[in-house]
Amino acid sequence: MKKIINYSLSLAFLALGMASCAKSNKGKVTNEWKIVSYLKNDSFSNQGSQSGSNMMNMTETTFTQHLLSSFNGTVMAEDSHSGIVNSHELILKKDGTWSLIEDLTHDYDSNVNSNTRQVFEQTGTWTFVGKTKGDDFKKNERLLFNVLTEKKTSTYTDNDVVVSQYSMNHTYLTGENVLIYTIKESKKKEMELELVNDVAVTSNYGSNPGTNTDKLSINMTLKQK
Repeated sequence: MKKIINYSLSLAFLALGMASCAKSNKGKVTNEWKIVSYLKNDSFSNQGSQSGSNMMNMTETTFTQHLLSSFNGTVMAEDSHSGIVNSHELILKKDGTWSLIEDLTHDYDSNVNSNTRQVFEQTGTWTFVGKTKGDDFKKNERLLFNVLTEKKTSTYTDNDVVVSQYSMNHTYLTGENVLIYTIKESKKKEMELELVNDVAVTSNYGSNPGTNTDKLSINMTLKQK
């Protein structure tokens, strides 16, 4: 089943900036970009009375994260922590390929000499989305990213000794995992991006009818390296 996520990038992942008329061109977007600000809000709820949220706020060098899960309106788990942004970059090439790297060190307890380093990478192909009759988007206002590979590694270290390590790799066919980003503003050396995904599915399974929702928003600013 094809997975198409409409972001109006996140691997995690992005939308690319435009001029005041919200248009751009290949010459402007093809570059090596560092992500200097990033705000993500991701939340869900389901008909089983479960809900959760993940808020991530990053600068070029640091981040804070807040995780929350609830059941029937009662908080079951909650965590807030900060960490270091080792690298957060997006590369768009003229040959139509792209790559993203997000390298973070999570400090769950500042009083303990341990941390978790998580590295997330994506690669694939990109193109502008053509204008469709009847929509509100201008030419070259959206970017379509085909995700072809995803890789994530997580390394837990205690007193500079690696205690455990986890890795995950996924590959996709073209069109199987598609991300569409809306371009908000584009300047010579800076772009502002916005991502919005809002899905609600109502179902009725016997005695447990309800609506499942999944909401994601990302706002970011990119600057030329």
